[in-house]
This record gives sequence, structure tokens and C-alpha cells, in this order.
Amino acid sequence: MDRDLASRQEARVLSDNAKVAQRQLELLDERRINEALEIVYCMIRQNIYSLVQLFVDESGYGNLQDESNIELQLLDALYQKLKDQKILGVHQTEVGIARGGVIFIPDRKNALLGMICIILLCIKSGNTLIIGTNARAEETTKKLVSLVIEALHQKSYPLDVISCLKNVDDAGIEELLNYSSLKVVVNAGNQKLVPICRNSGKVFYYGSTGASAVFIERSAKIGETVKEIVKSKGFNCGTLPGAEQFLIVDEPVAEKVIENLQREGCYFMSAAEEKRLIQILLQGREVDIEQIGKTAHTLAKEAGFFVPENTKLLVSYQEYMSEFDGYRKEIPCPVLIMYKESDWLNACEKCIKLLTSEHDGHSLSIYSEDEEIIYQFITKKPVGRVMVNTNTTFSAMGIDGNITPSAILGAATRGIGSLSGNLEAKDLIYQRAIVRKDKNI
Repeated sequence: MDRDLASRQEARVLSDNAKVAQRQLELLDERRINEALEIVYCMIRQNIYSLVQLFVDESGYGNLQDESNIELQLLDALYQKLKDQKILGVHQTEVGIARGGVIFIPDRKNALLGMICIILLCIKSGNTLIIGTNARAEETTKKLVSLVIEALHQKSYPLDVISCLKNVDDAGIEELLNYSSLKVVVNAGNQKLVPICRNSGKVFYYGSTGASAVFIERSAKIGETVKEIVKSKGFNCGTLPGAEQFLIVDEPVAEKVIENLQREGCYFMSAAEEKRLIQILLQGREVDIEQIGKTAHTLAKEAGFFVPENTKLLVSYQEYMSEFDGYRKEIPCPVLIMYKESDWLNACEKCIKLLTSEHDGHSLSIYSEDEEIIYQFITKKPVGRVMVNTNTTFSAMGIDGNITPSAILGAATRGIGSLSGNLEAKDLIYQRAIVRKDKNI
């Protein structure tokens, strides 16, 4: 049987099984659900290093240490958020009801991170889950799902609560979207499948990596700011959701920012080096997926120029924006694009243009000590989250910021899906109102 036909057939079987499992889930009380959440969390945590090793080896993305650190940080932060939350059942004047099953389409760069996140969210919200396996993380997906099934079996949980496509093909994912009775689709960055997701008749959430913009205003604490940005963008080779890409600097502090960037291990490319780099990064109009997850030193070497081995970021200084500039693309690599603007008003306009040009920019960071300028940024920008004096990688994911921990960052501000914030358990339920007669009327 052809792979696409086998994948479609498997998708139908998984969908039918998930439909039965969803009815069984609806009979479970909050205690059973919380027990399942805890045992799955413990199982994943016990096996996190082997899962990360498998993912890094299989996908070729990121590095083992950074990937392990972020997986553990998100896993712990998300579990701590979920374990005492009341999601399902009666809440005074409302009842939390599971929407009725979720289809998850992982992003190849952060497949393991996204899958761990959606698994915990679906268990807590009482939803079945089918993962549309990404070919770049096929064995990782199977291993993770088998571990979760093993954990749930210990609590006599319904069969087929969580499953994944083993015949990996886009045809199978399309069949899930068109045939399945599951009610929610979460697409974590597969732009090719966005039109089908939109037309599936399901609740559609889109979580994008995006290309975040950062503005350093003249009153910012430059040394601390630059360290924060370099640590954030350089983490795991720039592949995480919300990672910085565009750096807009207030002109009076531009030289000081450049000096600090160089001190922190950033290399400013010449025009010739920029041209060589973009030639290997882009394949047609898109970023070559084989270049994702490589270090700055490796990218420079492949582009034909030398940088020190400990270089953290490659920086392209741009005088102005151009529609022919390849650096306007979303580049999930340790590459930072720097612009200089005369004041915060021009910087404001530049941020908007960059966020709305060719990608799903959903996050923005401003470093400033001027509260009025901060106010203008947090009220005027077309993004789902604005970070103030903090990074756009860890803070946007809720690791070190006061926002819900999640690896799935909504991009509704770019017109894709209906989620603008971080995906959380309450997004996978609906609230049924409890209405009683008002005796005072």
C-alpha cells in the first residue's frame, strides 16, 4: 500500500478510537484526571534526557545541553501551573467542559517541546489527543507516546486517549483534519497546512515561532540589556519560540550597544559576508531547514568566512529595510539583524513594519526606563505579548516571565488562528453557563 494511503487509513482508525476514548474520559472525575497528570509528568521527567538525546540525534536541531535545560524548565513550570488548577467541572456559575479532542501538528524545530506541552494540557483538560507526527521527529514521537501510554495504563486510563500517526505523511494529517470528529486543531507552525486547518470546521489555534523584534531605548541599562538579548537569542542556536531576530537601537546609544554586543561574543559581518551567509541560509524564498540548529561558527564556516569558535551570534547591520532583503525572513538561527533609529517614534514604526512584513511575529521586547515610552509600546503594537526589560525567548514561554508557561505561542495578531496568547488548558475547554432565575426581578 502506498504511504499516503496507509497514512489516511491509519488516521481514520485513530480518529474512530479517539472518539470512543473521549466518551470514556467524560466519565472521569477531577481526582482521576489529576492522578493521570502527575504520573505522566513523572514518567516524562524520568525519561527526559533519553527523549532529548533521541530528538537531537534524529532531528539534527539544537544542542543536547540547551535542549535538556529548556525541556525540563518548561515541563516543571507547566506542571506546577496545572496541578492545582480547576479546569473541568462546576465553578460557581459555570461548568468547564472538554471541547472534545485535539489534533496536534508539531513544529519540526521544537517538536518535543510542543508535544510535551500539549500532552499535559490535554490530560488536564480531559481531551483525547492525536499527534500528526513530523517526519523529523518520528522516533521521538513514538517513544514519547509509548511512555505516556505506559504511565496512563498504570492508572487504568481509557485506551487511545493519546496516539500518533506511525505512517508519517501529510496525507494522514489532512485526513485527520477532514475526517476526525475531534473538535480542536493546534498547528504549532506548519504554514503549508494552515489553509486546511482553517477550513476543517474545527477550533483552530496556531502557535508560531515568529521573529521577535527588540527595541533598546536610550534610557535602557545597556550592559544588562545586551547580555539578556545575547543569552536569549543564542540559546539552542536561536530555534526557540519567540526568539529575538530584529534589534532596533536608539541612535544615541548605538555605539555603546555595538561595543557590548562584540564584548558578549557577537560578530558583525561585512556586506560580502552577509551576502555569503544569506546564500546558504535561503533555499529559494524559504530558510533551508538543514541550516536550522547550527552554531554561528558552523554557519560562518559553511558560508566561507571565519569567526572565532566561541562566537554566539552573527550580526547583520542594516541601514534600511528592503523588500529584496533576505534577512527580513524569519531565520531560526543564531543570526541577529540590527537597525538604528533616531528616536523611539521611528523605532516604533520600524517594529510594526518588521512584525507585519513576511512572518508571524507575535512578540516584542522593549528595554527602557521611561514609563511613557513603555506605555506607548505595550498599547500600540500588533503582538500577543510585550516583554518589558526582559527577553523574548524564556519570558514569552513563561519560564522567567509572569505569563502562562507554554511552548505554543499564539499568532492571532497576524491573522492566523484564534489564539493570541500562550496556549493553556482553559483554551481546550468551553464554559457552560449555569443560569438561575433572578428572584429580584
